[in-house]
Amino acid sequence: MLRKSKIVLLLTGLLLISITLTSCVTMPWDVHRFWFPIGFPFGLIGLGIYFLPTIIAAVRQTRSILGIVLLNIFGGWTFIGWIIALVWALVGEAKGK
Repeated sequence: MLRKSKIVLLLTGLLLISITLTSCVTMPWDVHRFWFPIGFPFGLIGLGIYFLPTIIAAVRQTRSILGIVLLNIFGGWTFIGWIIALVWALVGEAKGK
């Protein structure tokens, strides 16, 4: 139950971040009304891919989840940092082991 609540909280946070980012776009209203239904799902997919190492670490309940999250947030944009965070999330030791 605790694992599912963490995933739900993480996905809710990602949804709120994506809503905030897409609502900050400065466009004329007519253009925004046209692009918002198209760009919003792609924005969610992009955020999901960006935070994939964090999601994997949360699901696997790795011991070093805080380090993975921080690396993903602050170094993930470099792609090298994202790859390192992804590998760390995949090979990191789970808490139960």
